[in-house]
Amino acid sequence: MAKICHLFDSKVLIYMDFPKIFSFFVNVSLILFPGIYSYSQESYNDCSKALEICPGINYTVTNVGANKTLCNDCEDDFSLCFSANNTIWLKFTTNEFGGGVNISFSKILFDGNKTQEIEAAIISAVVPCDASTYSDAGSCRVGQVSDFSLATNLAPNQEYYIVLNGGMSGNLAPGEFQTDLILSGNGVNRIVPSMDIESDKPFYCKNDIATFTAHLSQCPDSSSYMWYINDTLVAVTIDSIYQTSALENGDVVSVTNSCFTQCVIHPEGTTGMLPVFQFDIDAGPDQYMGPEGFVQLQGTTEAPSYYWSPTEGISDPNQLSTVVFPTVTTTYTLTGTLNGCTLSDQMTVFLEPLLVIPKAFTPNDDGANDTWVIPGIELYPNCTVQIYDRWGQKVFATTGYNKQKAWDGKRNGHLLNESTYFYIIELRDAEKQVLKGNVSIVK
Repeated sequence: MAKICHLFDSKVLIYMDFPKIFSFFVNVSLILFPGIYSYSQESYNDCSKALEICPGINYTVTNVGANKTLCNDCEDDFSLCFSANNTIWLKFTTNEFGGGVNISFSKILFDGNKTQEIEAAIISAVVPCDASTYSDAGSCRVGQVSDFSLATNLAPNQEYYIVLNGGMSGNLAPGEFQTDLILSGNGVNRIVPSMDIESDKPFYCKNDIATFTAHLSQCPDSSSYMWYINDTLVAVTIDSIYQTSALENGDVVSVTNSCFTQCVIHPEGTTGMLPVFQFDIDAGPDQYMGPEGFVQLQGTTEAPSYYWSPTEGISDPNQLSTVVFPTVTTTYTLTGTLNGCTLSDQMTVFLEPLLVIPKAFTPNDDGANDTWVIPGIELYPNCTVQIYDRWGQKVFATTGYNKQKAWDGKRNGHLLNESTYFYIIELRDAEKQVLKGNVSIVK
């Protein structure tokens, strides 16, 4: 059976037929009067969207533009010490002990053209927003024109509503108001969570593994730990420990968590600026070893104590400038120590293959030796290859030479004559080697 619901304010009367719902538009007037800004209807005009208030926090609320929802057992179908005119809804939950609760209202401003009264009550509801299940929680006020309070004793662990309403006097419209309010009392006061953060060292060396431990107390319903470095989230952990080796001098590490499922509190712990010591150490650039069979290492550091490793095939591992004789490609580490901190840097010596450049190839499409392949040249990805004929005309050029780019004996898609050609290969390696020679096309 259809249920008729009437929503009233000073300007709008709307009928809604459920389940057959007609489209409609609601204009809620913006009201401007001395001391109050223009407001649209607040979401907490609806009981199902009641504003959750937390103890010790100041809230500013208004019923400007509010209406009432009146149908059998709807949210505003109540009769306490007043009846609904233009209600707004707030809610709060008592703590595990219950007890005295006080809601203080102050800084009340009224629309001077309407009734200048506030009506207020604390109610409990067995079924949320179902007026047939409401009970007066023992504090209901009417005719309030200045600062006032709602005070009562309440049961533990229970949700309660605060309903605020504009009073109506004579021929004046129901009151519209703005008010501040604060919730307090033993029945809602909560333990105050705290968070401390402990570092495992008073200072760190660059690249040290730093361990931080969060100490969280008085935090019901805690969640994950959110770790930050310089206010940037870097990790989320289930346990209270975080490790990092990426600290820089002056970094600040902080951690937060969340407490309580309602009126959530986020305690935070912070380290302050962390001292991280570092010094310069450089093993030098990577190098290629040529046919001479050795490479000169040239490291630099301000550390007074240092050494190279591995020590095999090295003339003196305790000298910054030293000679190595690797038999395979080898990575060398320069390690230094200063003020109790040890840092290192690495470089690699690559063994250069001796490029055996073919003197001829046969581009006859028989599948064998059809292109000028140079084994090992792919180790020089930035090399350039240029080929000229006997008259000095360039017939081929490329940067980066490999099997896929190998010269097929053609110029502009046309196979060149059987002859001898001349190449210039710039390896663009550390020694800036340039190789020159000739290659023949044989048919």
